[in-house]
Amino acid sequence: MQKVRGERMMHTPVNKWSMTRFYTFLFLVIIFGITQGFLIPVISTMLEQSHLSPSMNGLSAAMLYLGMLFSMLFYSRLITRWGYRNTILAGVFILLLTIVLFPLTKGVWWWSILRFFVGIGNNIALLSCQVWLIATVDPSQKGKRLAQFGMMYGLGFGLGPLGLNALSFGFHVPFVMITVLLVISLILALRLTKGHADFSDTKEKSSQTPASYKTAYKLGFLSMIPMLLYGFLEVALSGNFPVYGLKMGLSNAEISFLITTFIWGSLVFQMPLGMLGDKIGRKNLLRILCSTGGVGMILVPFVGDNLISLFIILGITGGLVGSLFSLGLAYMDDILPSHLLPKGSALCSMHYSIGSIIGPYIGGTLMQYMGIFSLFYFLGFALILFVTLTFVFRIHGVSTKQENIIETQFH
Repeated sequence: MQKVRGERMMHTPVNKWSMTRFYTFLFLVIIFGITQGFLIPVISTMLEQSHLSPSMNGLSAAMLYLGMLFSMLFYSRLITRWGYRNTILAGVFILLLTIVLFPLTKGVWWWSILRFFVGIGNNIALLSCQVWLIATVDPSQKGKRLAQFGMMYGLGFGLGPLGLNALSFGFHVPFVMITVLLVISLILALRLTKGHADFSDTKEKSSQTPASYKTAYKLGFLSMIPMLLYGFLEVALSGNFPVYGLKMGLSNAEISFLITTFIWGSLVFQMPLGMLGDKIGRKNLLRILCSTGGVGMILVPFVGDNLISLFIILGITGGLVGSLFSLGLAYMDDILPSHLLPKGSALCSMHYSIGSIIGPYIGGTLMQYMGIFSLFYFLGFALILFVTLTFVFRIHGVSTKQENIIETQFH
């Protein structure tokens, strides 16, 4: 009886909410997070051991995010023509194929190309789950569900680097493990409901808001800045904080502990903050989080190498700003009409990718030419600048599900 009920829920109409489908999304995004979190350190470690220069190693790592950016060129048309399920299947298949090819190839150029395709596959599959979730979730549960979604991806991303331990059994072993997980993901994705996504609002609204990237960006750019900040913070801290820590006299174990503290702080706070956003509004919550997070970043240089103080500041700050992506995504859905969701989600992903690409470079440049403390001053300033923008700009007609949105303007 339970099996039949589960199958019925799995075949809930495409544009209706399903808890079984949601749990499938959570499993899928954990696997997507593990794949990305695994590849970044494993391939970078292998290239470092082959005596590749740090600059070329960093460029190779950036290919994954360039692949994510490239997928933005065709993602919106892909999901409109193929529907949610088939787009997810395409992304998982690309991931599966590239993961299988990694142990069969060798060298920075081959691995850079494969990383590029991992970025494409991971992004279109993740975005499709994300858009499907946003399009069907109850508005009163939106913050909570997106927080769970983001938390599972973060959990997977945090588990991914553990694959380094499996390298001791052979280079191919961790890739076999990821392949098995992706095969399971492919089977689960095949059980999702077929059908085309329906992003249409009323004819009146659709005629007033053209379905173009320009329109989506004009209406929703304020909600996309948190993704840019999140990508910048995530990669800059993981890439630049080790340099900062070593210069401050911290050990490798202490540096690893503090980075982990920041990541796990964000996971712990995801759910409560998502639910709080449903109650007090995403824009108000983002103002509070970025203000306090900005102050936290500015305080880091003042505590020097005091491990306990750094643990407290980075743990709390990570908890506050670690929800920027999921909250920004929910805020984007608050602002944009439904027929612009695919393009809005694609633009959010693009901002995250840009932040991830430029984060380590800007962070490293600041530390090299303006002192090691400048990284945290810059991060704090960027967060507070976003808060300022939320007061400088306003959005007219912001009730996306009942009213039309006109445009974002200066006060």
